[in-house]
Amino acid sequence: MQSFPAALRIMNPVATLVGADNSLAAINTSLLPDGSVVLVTATHKLYVLDKASVQTQSLPSIVVPAEGGTGAWLQLPNGASEFQALSLVHAAVPPQSSVDTSVTIANGGVPITSTDIIDWNLTDSLLPLTLSIGNVRITGTNTATFRFSNLSAATVAAGTVAVEAAIQRGG
Repeated sequence: MQSFPAALRIMNPVATLVGADNSLAAINTSLLPDGSVVLVTATHKLYVLDKASVQTQSLPSIVVPAEGGTGAWLQLPNGASEFQALSLVHAAVPPQSSVDTSVTIANGGVPITSTDIIDWNLTDSLLPLTLSIGNVRITGTNTATFRFSNLSAATVAAGTVAVEAAIQRGG
């Protein structure tokens, strides 16, 4: 792996995402190192170059070079991504046991990976007192599993619980 000094990885700001000579898409990435960073002044967002990426353009999250070079510019979230509402539908939970519920997380077109972290808040006051949510796990591209545990001696009926979730980029 070739090492580049920070001065060669941090690019001058560009005005827009696409369309102009001074846009992110107009940067020829062939001479840039993987991990180069650019500020887009129109959106006040940072983008990092992933030279191995073969993702298709999905504005504003993914910008593909239009003037040559490989990879894609991926928008970096400012801390956690925007919170999004999720409805977690869980099966009936037998006494003293747990069930997993799979959910899709959009994350603005940027795929979540197993190194990312899901921050979540319970927004539903109807969660039974004997039911707890924990052990959130990323299980695939844009999918995660929430574990519902029943701490009581009675079965908790199937139901839907509302949460808000955001993604933090991991290591």
